[in-house]
Amino acid sequence: SDLNNDRILELVSISEAKTLIKPKYINGDFRRPIKILKKSDNFFILDRDNNKLSVLNKKFKFLHNIKIKNFKNAKPNSFVFGEYKNKDCIVVLYRFFKYKNKILIYNFSGKLISSKIIKTKDAQDINYLNKKYIIADTLNRRLNLYNNKFNLIKSKKITSLTKNNRALLKFVEIDDKNFIYTSDFDKCIILKFDENLNFVNKLNFNNLKNKISVI
Repeated sequence: SDLNNDRILELVSISEAKTLIKPKYINGDFRRPIKILKKSDNFFILDRDNNKLSVLNKKFKFLHNIKIKNFKNAKPNSFVFGEYKNKDCIVVLYRFFKYKNKILIYNFSGKLISSKIIKTKDAQDINYLNKKYIIADTLNRRLNLYNNKFNLIKSKKITSLTKNNRALLKFVEIDDKNFIYTSDFDKCIILKFDENLNFVNKLNFNNLKNKISVI
């Protein structure tokens, strides 16, 4: 998701990227796409500045939009597919003025089901694993683990793991073996945890720092 060029790319090889979507500029349409998820052969793209999820098929042909709530003092930072009250849902993480965050839960028709206030500071990403939500609590420099009612189960501070008091967490990812990953963006260190947020190990890419713009 090429945010500042408003386009979606496919990595063909290490040195070549193919443009899948590069729309002509239309005011109010497809501005700053920041996250892509796949579900049932469809792609869901979070269109940050237009407060919507654009749904495309596996050939990247547009199907429809899911409108999400528009706040004057907030923008959606991330989203994930999850479960709420035993039903599939879309969970959207919003960033409000003064770095506060809020969770809004939608069904797949775009109906708002519930909202939750979470005690985070500029949280920038959310993921879902085995009925639990993991949030990158960016400026509190920690990973947070919540149950599916968004009650906090566990929090893991990462500054001691990276030896950096200004560690920045900007993402949370999960692999096919249910390991959880985040990074200290500032130091180019990737951290690996098990599904209960127990620390496993770390990968240090600090020697490539000048070549890395996203980690």
